[in-house]
Amino acid sequence: MALKINLFDGRKHIRSSFCCGKDSLDIYIHKQASQDLKNESQPYLF
Repeated sequence: MALKINLFDGRKHIRSSFCCGKDSLDIYIHKQASQDLKNESQPYLF
């Protein structure tokens, strides 16, 4: 199985439906990831 790595894009990725079962990561994706993009951080999705 090959993993595909993508930069997080708040316009393309639907954060509201994201759920991995790990509360801290779910909260980060729902609330913080798009703010980090504005602050020049680069969240990645696998």
